[in-house]
Amino acid sequence: MPSLDTACRRAAALMALTAATLAAGLVPAAAAGAQTIAVGSTADTVDAIPANGICEAPCSLRAAIQTANSALSPGADTVTIPAGTYNLTIAGIEGADEAATGDLDITEALTVTGAGQATTTIDGKGIDRVFDVAATATSIAGLTITGGAATDGAFTTAGGGVRVGRHITTTPLSEIAGALTLTNVTLRNNTAQDGAGIATDASSASLTMSNVSVLDNTASTPTSTEGGGVNERWGGTITITGSTIRGNTAAFGGGVVDDGGGVITITDSTVSENHG
Repeated sequence: MPSLDTACRRAAALMALTAATLAAGLVPAAAAGAQTIAVGSTADTVDAIPANGICEAPCSLRAAIQTANSALSPGADTVTIPAGTYNLTIAGIEGADEAATGDLDITEALTVTGAGQATTTIDGKGIDRVFDVAATATSIAGLTITGGAATDGAFTTAGGGVRVGRHITTTPLSEIAGALTLTNVTLRNNTAQDGAGIATDASSASLTMSNVSVLDNTASTPTSTEGGGVNERWGGTITITGSTIRGNTAAFGGGVVDDGGGVITITDSTVSENHG
C-alpha cells in the first residue's frame, strides 16, 4: 500500500496532467466556425449534450444533426454519412423540433453528404417523415431516403420523405422558410397526405432537385390526396432537372402537382407511370 506522501504526490501529478491536457486543447471544444461532423454509428441515438456544439462519439446521424443545429456550432456545417442503413427508431410528435425525436429537423444551414444512393440509406421506418428542413441554405446529396411517413395532423401531413419549409396552421397563421438542394438522391416508398416523396410547405420555400429519383411513393389518406411524388404547397418554388419521377400514386397528380399557386419548372426529366 503506498504511503500517504506517495499518494499525495500521485494526486498532484494527476492534477498537473489534467491541467496540461486542458491547456493543450486535447479535450473536445465547441466549434469556432463551420465544422465537418462525421457520423460514426448507424444506431438512432440522441446527442449526450446537444447544445454544446460537439457530437460525442460514436456520433449517430441524429446526434450529428442536433450538433449542427446548436448555436455553439456556428456557420454552415457538413455532416458526412458513410455507407450503411440508418433506421430512425425514436418516435416523436409534431412540434418536437431540434431532431431529438421523430424526424430529423434541420434548423441551421447544413450540407448532408452520403456515400451514394446505392450505399447510404436513411429509413424513417414509418415513425415520421425523414427530414424536416426549416433552414434557408441546406443541401442533401448521395443517399436514399425511404420509409418516411408524415402523420402530424390535418393540413400538415406533407412531405413523407422530406418537407421543405413549414406552414403553421395555428392562429395566427404563419410559416417558416426553407430552402433545399437535392443532388443524386433517391426518394422511395414514402407516404403522406400530400407530397409523399417531397413537398414544399411554405410560400417562401424553395426546392432544387438535380439527378433525383422519386419512385413508388404514395399519398394516401381517407380524404383527397395530391402529389404522390412531388408537391408544391402554399406558393413555393420547385426546380427539377435531370430527374426521374415514376410509379408514384395519389388521388390527384400522382407524379408532380402544384397545389398552392407557386412555380414548378421541370427540364430534361422523366415523369411517367404515375397514378392519379
